[in-house]
Amino acid sequence: MTRTLEETSQFKRDKKRIKGSGRHDWGKIRAVVVELMNDRPLAPKHRDHDLVGDYVGVRECHVTPDWLLIYDKEGPLATGSLKLIRTGSHSELF
Repeated sequence: MTRTLEETSQFKRDKKRIKGSGRHDWGKIRAVVVELMNDRPLAPKHRDHDLVGDYVGVRECHVTPDWLLIYDKEGPLATGSLKLIRTGSHSELF
């Protein structure tokens, strides 16, 4: 079983902007999301960590060195969800 996937409206806008720009390979973020949906640990290169400040209580990982994914896991694997909150570069998100 895997978590259900939720995308915030802001994430959907971020996704549209990134896909339209052609500057990132969307397959890379899909691979990270699959790992998160199955509660598999991410490779150290993704630098997965908790956030503070405006995003306290959620997590961030690096898809590439300057492409970030802000997300939240809610509930257990079988019945929980993975909420994709934002994606973009450091300068776009912070």
